[in-house]
Amino acid sequence: MSASAQEVITVALFTIMVVTDCIGNFLVIWIILTKNNMQSPMNYLLANLAVADIMVGGSIASQFIISYLYTHPTGLAGSYFCKFFTRGAITWVGGAASVFSLAAISFDRYFAVLYPYSQTFKLNLKKVKRITCFCWIFTLVLNIPLFLILYYDEKNSQCMEKWPKRPSWFSKAYSIVWFVAAGCIPLVIMFYLYSRVIYRLWFKRSNHVPQVPGTQQAVMKARKRVTKIVITVSVLYGMTWMPSLTIYVLDRYDIVYNIGAKAFTINSLLVTFNSSINPFVYAFQSEKFRRHLKAFICCPRIIINQVDVGNEGQLQGTPQQS
Repeated sequence: MSASAQEVITVALFTIMVVTDCIGNFLVIWIILTKNNMQSPMNYLLANLAVADIMVGGSIASQFIISYLYTHPTGLAGSYFCKFFTRGAITWVGGAASVFSLAAISFDRYFAVLYPYSQTFKLNLKKVKRITCFCWIFTLVLNIPLFLILYYDEKNSQCMEKWPKRPSWFSKAYSIVWFVAAGCIPLVIMFYLYSRVIYRLWFKRSNHVPQVPGTQQAVMKARKRVTKIVITVSVLYGMTWMPSLTIYVLDRYDIVYNIGAKAFTINSLLVTFNSSINPFVYAFQSEKFRRHLKAFICCPRIIINQVDVGNEGQLQGTPQQS
């Protein structure tokens, strides 16, 4: 296959996934913010995750799609373009915000399932605002070095990184920080918390659910459904982002040399796929979300009946905490 044909296919793949990403996650945000029976604390965290996914899609578009439509500016303007558009720094911002949101959701699931009546750990709107603010503040702090070291090299006509000469190990340390902060720590936390949740829901009988005929089964079914959604999204993040984080570290330590454009493109495709697939996970697992989506696309006047199963309403249509 010729290089031009590969380029066309690559741009087509990115275009399909970016459009799917932006439209799908916009619909997730719209449904959660406009439908009263979808406005639960955990759903707000999912909306925050959708915002991060849109950021990833927009950044990928500026790198692999829109960049073909204009001539990259030079000088100071070129450096700013590198920082915010053409070098992918915003992609890393979106990725960090995604995993921190997923970690927060895992804590919510853990306390909701193992300590459902604890007011101390119960998620509410005030706590969601604090969690969201912390998520974005930590994300921005983590990414500050990227925005400082990117610049446009007029000699090579491309965006480059300029790390401080002293200390010489700074770029290596930064790659490790990324690998640990956005990879190892949140994924280990999610693995531990979800293993406890899975054990409680599927393998251990719980005395925390009211023994009312029909109620226990409905609540447990709702909890399992929500747990499947968030675990699926978390696993997808690990599968698609860890290769990029790993290669980033290996490259900094010269364990792999001259990572080719194909490897970089494949990693970018994986990251874009992760951001574009999440709305499909919600639609596949959540009947209520599917109904709202169908009402938006096909039949705006459809009235969606609300089925309340106590406090287990995440992505199922009740505003209470689960």
